[in-house]
Amino acid sequence: MVKMGTGKLSEALGYVPFVVVGFAALTGWLHASGIEYYPEGYVFVDIFNPAVYVGSLFFHSDWAHYRGNMYALMPFGVVLTWLTTNRHVLFVMVVSHVSASVLVMGAFLTLGVPVFGVGSSLAVYGVMGATLIAAAGALRDTKGMSDTVVGVTLAFLTAFYLVTVLLHMGHAFGLLFGAVLESFYVLGGSDENMESVGDDYAPVVQR
Repeated sequence: MVKMGTGKLSEALGYVPFVVVGFAALTGWLHASGIEYYPEGYVFVDIFNPAVYVGSLFFHSDWAHYRGNMYALMPFGVVLTWLTTNRHVLFVMVVSHVSASVLVMGAFLTLGVPVFGVGSSLAVYGVMGATLIAAAGALRDTKGMSDTVVGVTLAFLTAFYLVTVLLHMGHAFGLLFGAVLESFYVLGGSDENMESVGDDYAPVVQR
């Protein structure tokens, strides 16, 4: 019988994407229960209404919308989990979603832009942006590459962001906040749950 130490077990569990799998299961169950959320507009007080952020994060408009978001969330979320931690993935999702939601409401209230963030779309795009930046940081620190790989990734994301603005402003906001948030870690920050070497960002690819 092979025994696994507590440390090894903890390391192994660190690679299990509890957040993205749990989120996919929860939001799927909510939609299967007949719960939907799709606003027809915003008023100023919605910026301070927690229900708006919760509703737009968890409730999908239909099954096609759910599947589309999960097709993007699962692969990017799993990779980001492997590069960082489950808690970091949750942090990226929440910050990207809330921040982008405020801008979406602001765009509606000031410019009349009829774009609404529903069904975790904003959080999903945040995870996408963060994953690409985290992967660039991993290549730089674990493969000995320079900051050029991070710069190229940021340039690519900037171009993708500009295109996304034309397609769906809410998604663009989510992508922006996810990429910017992860850039703080990659370009000079460190997370208490991540390894850091000097001022470099080294994602936890070996736990």
